Amino acid sequence: MKSTGNHAIVIGGSLGGLFTGIMLRSIGWEVDIYERSAHTLDSRGGGIVLQPDVIEAFGRAGVTYEAPLGVVAQERYYLNPDGSIAQRMPMRQTLTSWNLLYSSMRRHFPAEHYHQGKLLTNIQHNGEQVMAIFADGTRQIGDLLIGADGPNSTVRQLFVPDAHYQYAGYVAYRGLVNEAELEPDAAALFTERFVFYQFPNSHILQYVIPGENESLVPGKRRFNWVWYVNYDQATELPRILTDKEGRRRDYAIPPGMIAPAVEEEMRVYANRVLAPPFLDLSPV
Repeated sequence: MKSTGNHAIVIGGSLGGLFTGIMLRSIGWEVDIYERSAHTLDSRGGGIVLQPDVIEAFGRAGVTYEAPLGVVAQERYYLNPDGSIAQRMPMRQTLTSWNLLYSSMRRHFPAEHYHQGKLLTNIQHNGEQVMAIFADGTRQIGDLLIGADGPNSTVRQLFVPDAHYQYAGYVAYRGLVNEAELEPDAAALFTERFVFYQFPNSHILQYVIPGENESLVPGKRRFNWVWYVNYDQATELPRILTDKEGRRRDYAIPPGMIAPAVEEEMRVYANRVLAPPFLDLSPV
């Protein structure tokens, strides 16, 4: 693609920033991405349902990868409380991981234009150009600045300081289990399927995703599960978002930091309400 001479500054080097970067480069823009973390990013989210738009974007941007870009599920199952199948629905989908998408784009995006350890502190603009100012004293001028710096976005805080989170009404508990570690009967049910179990005020789902080092080899992949639980914002959510060190988190608790009382509460709840295959999958 012929260069347009335009230069974009992208703040945030996770999936959103990389998608933005590769697409702008595909239409001739020069792009520099600035990521606040000095370390290689890694997923805390696990699985992602691959949408057709992602494949289209990769094709337009020239991102190369080995097909399929994830694990293919052939159908959906909905379970009864005893673990039997209540409904099955043919639905072919590709289930991938944050790590695989991130790594695919990082390999494609020029390393010399991906800058780590760059904490944005301010933005100045004059109507024609914009300047990003970083905590280390460096500055970068461009024609366009895009904020892709996540839930605690500095760009959003600078331009829309009154914006606040709105609670969706539920919390998502997430986990990963190595394929080889799951009990065989449960593994057979879950493999190549998107499986759901629904019950009052909650539901849990699972699907298989690439394993360590993006492996798609059967036996070396991972089961990704997500359990959605409704909590009252005023009376329950503050306790759930307080980690084991007593720190109140804004929107997510890092792995291994859930308060012991909350973890034990979820184990008891799981034993009481989950269908048997999900009891094998979740850490109860």
